Amino acid sequence: MYKHAQVFSTHPVTRTHYTLYGVEASYYAAKIRCYLLRKGIPFEEIQCDRHVFEEIIVPRIGYPVVPIVITPHDETLQDTAEIIDILELRQPTPSMIPTTPRRRFVAYLMELYADEWLKLPALH
Repeated sequence: MYKHAQVFSTHPVTRTHYTLYGVEASYYAAKIRCYLLRKGIPFEEIQCDRHVFEEIIVPRIGYPVVPIVITPHDETLQDTAEIIDILELRQPTPSMIPTTPRRRFVAYLMELYADEWLKLPALH
């Protein structure tokens, strides 16, 4: 959950929206893109190239990885499950995570299954 997330901040507030950095074929970039769209969170998406990795992602995270989300407060969020948990805490309505314990457990179980096993056939 939120307390374990890696949040990196290097600059003061400069944005009015979120920025999603990803690559077109990324399963995980698609996951967070769909979340942001469904949630109604304003964002811009930037497709990463070598320059973006060298100038933005590696200095913030320490290694080349996508997707990352830069918040309006210039925090850098990485890992789609943690990004969703953080944004759900900050913007709880409409909720995208079930509120009852059983349904929440099943939702997280399905997310884990999809993230670790369904991506294999999705990439083929």
